[in-house]
Amino acid sequence: MTGKGDIYGLTRVALSIAAVCACLLLSGCSQDDSLNGDSLEGTRTLIELDDTRWNVSSIDGNDVSEQSPPNLELKGDGELAGNTGCNAFFGRWSVNGTAASFNAAGVGLRACEPKLMEQERAFLDALAAVTTADANPDGTLSMLDGSSVVRLSLAPLVDAAAVEAPVPLDLPSETWSRFDCGEAGPLEFRFLGPETIEVMVGGERYVMPRQQAASGARYVGDGAEFWNKGDEALLAIGDRRYECRRVN
Repeated sequence: MTGKGDIYGLTRVALSIAAVCACLLLSGCSQDDSLNGDSLEGTRTLIELDDTRWNVSSIDGNDVSEQSPPNLELKGDGELAGNTGCNAFFGRWSVNGTAASFNAAGVGLRACEPKLMEQERAFLDALAAVTTADANPDGTLSMLDGSSVVRLSLAPLVDAAAVEAPVPLDLPSETWSRFDCGEAGPLEFRFLGPETIEVMVGGERYVMPRQQAASGARYVGDGAEFWNKGDEALLAIGDRRYECRRVN
């Protein structure tokens, strides 16, 4: 015959077992919820970027030049290459989970029309700020900065040859680029056509075809020489040389 003490003891054991089972069940549910939450939290729609090529359609929400849009190629070995719409560039890229980085380590120094130079600066600044790349349902790519602001919008470039095709540069233009050349005074130049510029300085006009140069863009003609590297330039007239700096 079972006594009251035994009944109470069995009851306490049964309640303890029930409590343990309940804790285990709750713990199991909590773990499942946590796992499900972790799998959803921070999820982004990523895209396989190895060996892909892209045309940039907008920079910081602004449309790019239709004739000379920036483009980039993301090679499988982490090498980055492309064109700003003015100069070729190269560097490295990487993606680790949702984090991405794109580093343009080297950029050409050729001078282009002011609008293309402005586009180049904006593109390189935006590219350097990118921390993640997200795929869109229409197949385009968005590159965002650390504040989740879209800095670059890109469309896939199907024609591989288009990446290496010459970008239209040195087109005839009515837009003048201006430099301060110290004692020589203000200098203005514009593109007359492929590989040829018109320079106005000290009341004189010089037409200069482009010449080969190890770096930058070098133009020689009418007894003068203009060697441009980004925002800096060297002007030579006869045996006199002047250091110049872009003012617009």
